[in-house]
Amino acid sequence: MLKLKKKQFSLTNYLLIYLLTGTAFMPFLIGNTFLVIGFLFSFFVFLRKRLKFDSFIFVFAGGYLLLFIGHIFHFSTFQVGIFFGLFMRIFFAYFVIKVIGSNVAEYFLRLMYFFTIISLVVWIILLLVPSSIDFFVNRVCPNFEAITLYKPCEPHIIIFTFNIRNGILPRNSGPFWEPGGFGVFLVIALIFNLIKTKNMFEKRNVIFLIALLTTQSTGAYLTFAVLVIVYLISKRKFNYLILGLPVFIFLFIYYFKEFDFLSKKIFSELEFIEGQNTTNLSRTRLVSAIEDWKIFINYPLIGEGRFTMSEYGEFGNQGLNYRNNGTMRLLAEFGLLGFVFYFSFMYRSFKAYCLKNNLHAFYALGLIFVLITAAFSQVILMKPFFIGLCFMFLTIKINKPEQEAIMRKVMTK
Repeated sequence: MLKLKKKQFSLTNYLLIYLLTGTAFMPFLIGNTFLVIGFLFSFFVFLRKRLKFDSFIFVFAGGYLLLFIGHIFHFSTFQVGIFFGLFMRIFFAYFVIKVIGSNVAEYFLRLMYFFTIISLVVWIILLLVPSSIDFFVNRVCPNFEAITLYKPCEPHIIIFTFNIRNGILPRNSGPFWEPGGFGVFLVIALIFNLIKTKNMFEKRNVIFLIALLTTQSTGAYLTFAVLVIVYLISKRKFNYLILGLPVFIFLFIYYFKEFDFLSKKIFSELEFIEGQNTTNLSRTRLVSAIEDWKIFINYPLIGEGRFTMSEYGEFGNQGLNYRNNGTMRLLAEFGLLGFVFYFSFMYRSFKAYCLKNNLHAFYALGLIFVLITAAFSQVILMKPFFIGLCFMFLTIKINKPEQEAIMRKVMTK
């Protein structure tokens, strides 16, 4: 198990992982300004530590460069800002992973644990004193909105974002842009900590699980359910899976009926698209998936790229151009080649991390399905943090004989 020793503590590393996690996801850090700041700062630290470039980063960036070239020639369109923006994200993620090294998961876990504790404290206050949300939103949040570069933004105090939509219970967004986004990062934290501790009910995991419940996010719940199934299969706990599946189905049906936010959210979306031409409908997750699937069918190998009208038309990525299904968006933008290319390296990172912690590589394959499920409800995959997951294997050194020994050890348990 990887642990941080006191001498390894680095405020710089915490700042880097905060920027990597928060850029594009936390209201205070959303926007190109912090992307540029994160890129320049991580590059400066990379150079200051005299780290060397891996040839792999040029393979990864080169793969998407070739896809971009294909898009430019096929669609005869090009946008400089979008082009350089993607490669800035790629190298920002690479620099952070290389600087922090093999302890990147632990830094991320500590950051998430800190924000999760804060989120639960604030959530409990909102639960016990419902009127407090008016105080925060109307009296406190405007002070933070004044120093927030990207507007309009959700009401926030940097360390917590207020979800002010009506409901029986307040929804917990943590420091992220919305509850579903917080739920995705909680599941990522659970993934890392399950690999490290191999215990679903370890202290930090319990806190993450409690916070996950408070998000009231159907997407996060579904993603967590997939993670549990993968976890039980990887641990060969088939008896738990067989016994637990009927219980899970019963509880899902019960809470589906009891809590309006679950049933109304799903039924309203199904009713919304029933019998209609999705082309002119508002971009819900299902509508986004359908529209991006149409694009993928037309350009299955390389996708339509990021320069076309369906993504960046006259509405400026709003209205009918808006997308909120990350899995299908990746397929639509970069086709099957870009999709497989991306997840093959993410699998390689999860595999290395699993083997380093004496887990079978099969678990890593299952985690790819967890990430694909998570991205179905959030456009996350081409953001710096998730691109960084493709680079983690570069910092985890494990040779082939070690891999084979670990695989034999795990198989004989």
